[in-house]
Amino acid sequence: MSSEPDRNPSPPPELLTNKDLLPDRIGESVYSKQWLYKTLMNIIAWCENPKNALENKVTFTSNSSNLEDSTDKTDDNKTEESTLEMVELDSKIEDQACTLWDMSANKEVAEFLNASSVPNIFLDIIVETKSPRLLEIVVGILGNMSSFDSICKSLSENKNLLNYIIILTGTSDTPTLLQVFRVILCGVSSKRSQNLWFDAFEENPCFMENIKFIFENSLKNAVIKGAFQLLHSILNENIKYCEMWGQPSYLQAVIDAGKQSLKLQESLDNFFCVLNTLCLHPPNIEELAKNWLNLQFLFEASFLSLGEEETLPHRTRVAAVFSCFDTYDTLLTSDYIKHEQVVIEIDCLKAMCGVAYSINALISDIRKHNLEVLDLENPRENIPRNFLRRIEERDGTQYVTMMTEKEFDSWTILLETIISTARILTSFVEKKEELEVLEEIMNSEIVKENVGILII
Repeated sequence: MSSEPDRNPSPPPELLTNKDLLPDRIGESVYSKQWLYKTLMNIIAWCENPKNALENKVTFTSNSSNLEDSTDKTDDNKTEESTLEMVELDSKIEDQACTLWDMSANKEVAEFLNASSVPNIFLDIIVETKSPRLLEIVVGILGNMSSFDSICKSLSENKNLLNYIIILTGTSDTPTLLQVFRVILCGVSSKRSQNLWFDAFEENPCFMENIKFIFENSLKNAVIKGAFQLLHSILNENIKYCEMWGQPSYLQAVIDAGKQSLKLQESLDNFFCVLNTLCLHPPNIEELAKNWLNLQFLFEASFLSLGEEETLPHRTRVAAVFSCFDTYDTLLTSDYIKHEQVVIEIDCLKAMCGVAYSINALISDIRKHNLEVLDLENPRENIPRNFLRRIEERDGTQYVTMMTEKEFDSWTILLETIISTARILTSFVEKKEELEVLEEIMNSEIVKENVGILII
């Protein structure tokens, strides 16, 4: 008897190469058209008659945006409440729909869904379904489809779909809201579709109001983080919205969300990315300065968090850490912050110093291991690659760090920004100990040399 575990036999090799034998296959993928159609029919049939589903009445507030049961936060403007019947999704339908959700991450499947007018079917489901779980899955599939640029453009041309997706930013269901953010983020990040989304925002003023409401009231980190990421992308792509979000009520909502993130002991990275982008619109700097006391507390929390890390911030955080320091510098060098308003704890300065020296060591090591004297008369035949390397020894073990030239430049810019912050702060601090730490930071500056960097 075979010792191999029981499993379905592999298909004959000729079946995988003979297209005549596989008319059901979606493109070159292993997915079945028949299964896909059958699944869609099952979902539609269930939506029309959710047999044996568990029904219960819940209170839904159209602008609740993920409020948890709490008396800590209330909205002065009471919204109208309506009672809806929420239906629990059948487990078999849920399994099939989730499989389709996974499949839609495949480009060929996503293209097939789009070509088969499935987004129109999903629009009907979005409008009619009373199942939060099915709504989440359907919007999630649209999110997967939107990750492909050409499909995103096609979806974005469906004006009714865009309008309903935007309306869903007011849902109280967290999983659905996070998928809604994904769809919109893909749309505004694509040069081919973003103008269609910006037009939809103009036609649906509720969108920005819903995002603002989330910042003011949400107690869930995932929702706040998703809203920050979406807003950051919108501000980067259309500076017009920097003016809107620089208005006192909108800016206060952003700051409230930053404070809530801190209460939840979460990173302030996305908050400072938004703040840094808002500074691109000069009038916003004065408005930010009016909130200096609240912002100073958030800046210090971010600086202190750098000291909690063993070595360097993770490479995915470099842009966010830069945003924090750059925004801090922008405010300190403006005409709106008075000398006596600036207070900085010595522990914050020490954390800055530690990060500056760690980055200095990184840059020095990268240069040491990637420099090459160029001999034009006897050029080497080494073909440049796309990565730089850092070799270091810790506790008797050799570690190799690889990075792109762009990443190397990002670390260099971050170090220069931290040093710039230290120089600026010398005008605001007077204690000897504080000045000594600032001097240490400034001494971490890398001497710029006219040398070549070999990309290996």
